[in-house]
Amino acid sequence: MKRSPAPADRSKKIDLWYGIVIVLYLFEAVLVWCWYCSFSYSMAPEELLYLDSFYLCYPPKGSEAVVLGGSLLAVAFLLIAHYFFVRHARGAVRAVLVFLCVAFFFLPLELALRNFSARHPFKYRPHPVLLWQYTPFYRGDNHRINSMGMRYPEFPVKKEPGEIRFLLAGDSNAYGFGVEETQRFGNVLEEKLRKAHPRVTIRVIDAAVEGYTSFQVMHLTKSRLLRYSPDFLVISVINDTGGDFSAEKDKAAPPSLAALFDVLYRSELFLLVKKTAYTARVKGMRDAVANSTKRFQYKMRVSLEDVRDFQTQAVDAVKATGGKGIIVSMPRCPEKASDNEAKHAKVMEQVCADTGSLFVDLWGRWKARGDFSGLFMEDLVHLNIDGHRRAGDDIYEAVTSSGLVKAR
Repeated sequence: MKRSPAPADRSKKIDLWYGIVIVLYLFEAVLVWCWYCSFSYSMAPEELLYLDSFYLCYPPKGSEAVVLGGSLLAVAFLLIAHYFFVRHARGAVRAVLVFLCVAFFFLPLELALRNFSARHPFKYRPHPVLLWQYTPFYRGDNHRINSMGMRYPEFPVKKEPGEIRFLLAGDSNAYGFGVEETQRFGNVLEEKLRKAHPRVTIRVIDAAVEGYTSFQVMHLTKSRLLRYSPDFLVISVINDTGGDFSAEKDKAAPPSLAALFDVLYRSELFLLVKKTAYTARVKGMRDAVANSTKRFQYKMRVSLEDVRDFQTQAVDAVKATGGKGIIVSMPRCPEKASDNEAKHAKVMEQVCADTGSLFVDLWGRWKARGDFSGLFMEDLVHLNIDGHRRAGDDIYEAVTSSGLVKAR
């Protein structure tokens, strides 16, 4: 007579499968709740800009519904898989099926998030080293991002015969924050160079990204920009001296893990989890600063020593391919300027002397003129249309007087 299995045996046959389902579902429920609550916490613009990726700070609203729907589909998938397959298997086959089902639990959620992101694209996307980057093909707010992640029309990777190519790497001023694409100083420079050399194809390709520092410019140049064979790399950054909780280089993934995070950052689910944890961390830091009786000491986003190192690396990388460097000291409105800006300009001038690059001291020129009125937006940081026109004219004058672009 066959003995019926004891209650303990029946419990073992479950193999904790239902427990796994419950734990995973609870995980999703907690994640959805945290995701939803994160919308009630709004960050100040300076925190948005300096702490981490734009994407992680402003997820598209409605994502929590996608997560909830995706998790329900995933749980349904698990239960169906268990009923038809897992419960009939034994030994190693059962273990393999359990592993596969747990792995595929996240597949419907990942697909749902990817579909949602495709329908509601966001301008910024995180990167393990650059911290953030533009989403290719983004369109919105009168901004258009090309397939290469730049605010510039599409262009061939390989240069045309005789083409002179400038690559502009920098921050929001170089990007053209608040002005039309054709009104930026890079476009002004391109227009004037084309008029002066009508027989030559000249491009001033704007690869600037809002919020970038010399740290990102160096990595962007070495990892991406060299493939476009620039004749000149134009560096224009003013964010290095900004204050933050930590230095820019300390936020990036370590070199040993950069490749791993590069893969993980392609997963919408991983970004969702990272964003949830990141929001809590930022809120905790902000509350700690607000409740502290001591004045919080912010760090420079890039120290002056690192500015020299990062910009030198970027220029040397371009020089190794036959190009040259042009470093622009952008003007600062006197109300916003400090001693650090003056020191920053001196460091950039020294980099130019060390690397044989052209130094365009716009800040020095504008200070000598003594009139900054009508050149900046209301924030006194970003150039307005007239400021971009003057900056483009001054850079053009410096480039032509130096003889970098030969008549053809």
